[in-house]
Order: sequence, then structure tokens, then C-alpha cells
Amino acid sequence: MFSGTASALNPEFIRQPFSNNQIPTERLNSVAQAIINFQQPPPTHPGTDLNYLGTAGALLVNDQYSLRIDHRFSDTDNIYGRLTWQNNLRDNLSVLPLQAKNVKGYGRVLNLSWTHIFNAGIVNEFRAGYVRGVYGDSIEEEDPTAFGFSNTLLNTLPGLLLPNSLNFGGFTASILNTVQNTYQIADNVSMIRGRHAFKFGGKIDENRFRNGEQGVGNGRADFNGMFSRSSVGSSQQPFVEYEPTRQSAEPAVGGVLPGRLEAEPAHDREPRTPL
Repeated sequence: MFSGTASALNPEFIRQPFSNNQIPTERLNSVAQAIINFQQPPPTHPGTDLNYLGTAGALLVNDQYSLRIDHRFSDTDNIYGRLTWQNNLRDNLSVLPLQAKNVKGYGRVLNLSWTHIFNAGIVNEFRAGYVRGVYGDSIEEEDPTAFGFSNTLLNTLPGLLLPNSLNFGGFTASILNTVQNTYQIADNVSMIRGRHAFKFGGKIDENRFRNGEQGVGNGRADFNGMFSRSSVGSSQQPFVEYEPTRQSAEPAVGGVLPGRLEAEPAHDREPRTPL
């Protein structure tokens, strides 16, 4: 196991080995240890590979309700109203915490109508309507300051992308949110004159949309695993030091990650799950 400290013989490629093939305790990054302890559970099966069995899937919840009222005040006045609301939720569960997002959709529809008969030849109908929709995503929240992170826009951990698609931290894809409000007022007058029928009126519609998208709003850092490769090509070389090759610029997350993140090898401490 080799240190990130360069050798004087060849500082570009040769690294100094750790004493007793073990990372010193003072070199272990406290933020990295906090994330590993929180997100990577102990193995549930024997062996050193594919040794964890977890629960993943989705829970779908769809609820819809409707309320209607009809009332006749007199021979000349009638009212009608309907209120409908619908809640849809897809609650996704990932094997590791904070790695999935949920999909939500809330809808509200209100229709009102008032019909007034002036006489046998003139009828007026007034209508009003309102539609509200809230659609988008939500994520599982976790206080990032408890792990040593700061300056994140979302209440979750930054995303840490490691080699071989091994990810830690919070959800890193886009979080979408859309709010729609639609208003409508209409009035129509119907008239009968002899053999002729006339209908005229007007309508006012207003649509308001608010679309929002947060791309990597909690910050993200990518690591290339340069120092996790053995100088002799051994496949058993554990991850020792991760050098960040890219940090998110949307938005810039200052103080989220140290320049070097050193991870504890699985066989030196409590065994962890290789994914």
C-alpha cells in the first residue's frame, strides 16, 4: 500500500509505501470516514466481492378525490361546483442512502357555474375555474454540516464520484420542479328571437408557470483513482488516496471537499462493503 507522498527518486510515478502496509490513523480523513460509516453498511454475506444484499425499489402512491355540489335556489337560479384533487408520489428506495430521488405530482381543479334565467328568451351562464399543478422531484435530506460539509444549496451531502461507478454522497442529477396556475372566467348569454337563436359572451384565461431545475445543487467532485493503482498492476491494491479531477462549477461549492481524500482500506478496520 503506497502513500500519496512522492518518492525523491521519481516524484511523478513512484510513491512511498506505508509502514506495515497500513494507512496511519492521522492520515485518515474525518469527512471520508463519516460518509463511509453512514452510507456503506457492513457486509451481509461472506466473501470480499458482491457480499451485500440490500433493498431497492419504488413505492407508488396515487390518491384522487372529487367533491360535487348542485343546488337550485329558485326557478331562475342554479349553481354547480366541483373540486377535484389528486396526489401522486413515487418514493424510490436505493441500496445506499441518499442515492435516489422521488417523483411527486399534486393537482387541484375547481369549477364553478351559475345559470340565471332572465325570461323565456334570455339565459346567462357564468363560469369560473382554477387549476393548480405541482410537479417535480424531491430527495432524501440529510444535514451536511454533521459530516463536515458547508456551502451546499440542498440539504444533503455533496456527490462524490469515484472510479468504476462507485458513488457516495447525495444525489447528483437534476432536481426538477414545476408549478402551474391557470385561471379562467367566462360568461355567455343565449337569446331566442322568433326563429333565431343567438349566443355571445367572453372568456379570460391566465396561465402562470414557474419552472425550476437544480443541477448538482449540493456540489459534486470527481476522482480519478490515480493513486489507487499498484505500481506492479496488482488487482488487490486498495484505494488509498483519491485525487479530485473535477469539482462542480454549478454552483461552485467552496469548502466542500479537501484537496485529497484518503479512504480507510476495508481489511484494516471494520469490514465494509465493496460495491
